[in-house]
Amino acid sequence: MRKLVCFSFMFFFMFALVSAENIGDYKVDDTMEITNYCQAGSCTYITLVSLELPNGTIIYPNTNMTKNGQVYNFTYIPNQIGEFTFVTTGDPSSVIYDSDTFDVSYNGSKTFVGVNIILLLFFVSLLLGVVFLNRKVNYEKWYAKILEKYKYKNFFKMTISMVGYNLMKNTFGIYYLIGFPIIIILTDIVLTYNVVALVGLMTISMYVYAWGVLLIGLMLGGKLQEFIHTIKEDGENLMWGVPLG
Repeated sequence: MRKLVCFSFMFFFMFALVSAENIGDYKVDDTMEITNYCQAGSCTYITLVSLELPNGTIIYPNTNMTKNGQVYNFTYIPNQIGEFTFVTTGDPSSVIYDSDTFDVSYNGSKTFVGVNIILLLFFVSLLLGVVFLNRKVNYEKWYAKILEKYKYKNFFKMTISMVGYNLMKNTFGIYYLIGFPIIIILTDIVLTYNVVALVGLMTISMYVYAWGVLLIGLMLGGKLQEFIHTIKEDGENLMWGVPLG
């Protein structure tokens, strides 16, 4: 019975020693420091024994870490995405054995996928809502209301109406603008889950899409300018040729 108690005590003691602690999040292909601390007394040394990569490969540096007070560092450049596990050992009087982890991602920070999914559902719902609304809009009636506001020189409301009218009338523009955050969110999800086959494609698509947004903005600006000219002419005709401004 006494042996069983001693064995259990040793088991839980060793479990406490080897339970992994995550030391942080780092960016792939960027210089970082694998860090350990001398938590008891004055350490003579701490050695980085092994490093397990996300793909399962284990390397054995067996190198003493650089001491900086109570902190010991080892400079490393991770070239894979995922969780790394490292094992250290040191002066038996203070550090017997330790196993810790750190995470590596494309941007060096944790991404809350749940938030991305919620945002993705929101923008997809918004896109579907615009499609549904566009089929229900009576553009002739909307145009007549804008013309009425122009006639009474209600320029603020008229400007808001003009922008909304042109966005809805030129639906490909608003679809494209709503699609931009969708592309960004999908790219972030791909990077988070390290879908290697899609990383390059999504990254390039995002940059191309960004330039497209600029072109769409210029095009919508041109459409708005044409619309202003058209509604000014129609407003003057409504007032029997009297200039409206």
